[in-house]
Amino acid sequence: MRSFEEEPLPVKIAYWVIFVALVVMFMFPLIEKLISLYPPRQSLIETIIGTFIAAAAGTYGAQVVIEKTKNKEMLIEEIRNTNAAIMLAFDACNTFLSLKKQHVKSLEETYAAQLNTIGNLPAPPPGYQTLIDLQLDFRSLMPMVIPADLLQKTVYEKISLSGRPLSLIIALIRAKETLNHCIENRNKFITDFKSNPAQNEEGHADRMALYLGIPNREGHVDTSYSDALKGIVNSTDDCIQFSKWLCEDLSQHGLSISKRFGKDAPKVHKPDFSLAANNGLMPDIASYKDWETAFPKQKYQDNT
Repeated sequence: MRSFEEEPLPVKIAYWVIFVALVVMFMFPLIEKLISLYPPRQSLIETIIGTFIAAAAGTYGAQVVIEKTKNKEMLIEEIRNTNAAIMLAFDACNTFLSLKKQHVKSLEETYAAQLNTIGNLPAPPPGYQTLIDLQLDFRSLMPMVIPADLLQKTVYEKISLSGRPLSLIIALIRAKETLNHCIENRNKFITDFKSNPAQNEEGHADRMALYLGIPNREGHVDTSYSDALKGIVNSTDDCIQFSKWLCEDLSQHGLSISKRFGKDAPKVHKPDFSLAANNGLMPDIASYKDWETAFPKQKYQDNT
């Protein structure tokens, strides 16, 4: 059972009203008797009673002011923590946007163009893989580091949230882990590829087949590189989308708290992703329809 101090302000007000009403109800006969017994002291008795009532009202008024001040302080703290979480999520989103802009987008486009080139070539002679001289982009990628623990702690422990934002935190952390796993696999493939150079044209053809994920001279297929690259592309988009949504959800929460605070409420951050959208870095929102099914009441903004 909660103590009186833990009760919300409306409940405390109700308790005070009931208490004053009971006091007046039980004391009214006594007050009438005192006035009838001591007519000369009627004004003094009325003054004492009035003072008592005024003191009670003053105490109640002071309690209301204290509660309102305490509530304002709690709302300010909520907005501050929300703004901190917004900036952490925005920093994470910018990290993944930079990765896509500097590396992932060009890797994906180049690889798709190379596969398209292979598809337009005539079939190779039986038993021999067509030798293709392709320019390979084998730049190693560094694992992504974001303040995931601090973001999770802020959202879960310092902000009163429920629903999609809490799920987005988990989804973002998982997507980041998947991304780093795919980056590790691609880096390992590059190391192994470079450490085993081809001895002849047939060997080079087999190496190119391995890189492209197509059948080699013996008909064997190894999609290690293509799977790793595809995982990097998809996981990067997931990280961008989840962190963007988290920013938007946190901003909406902060604005709702700001409205409760009223005039002179602290400003709530609202990140702008229009530049990233104009540069073609935002994921296709159609790929995340499952989230609309899971959280139908949530606002879903287009990424364009």
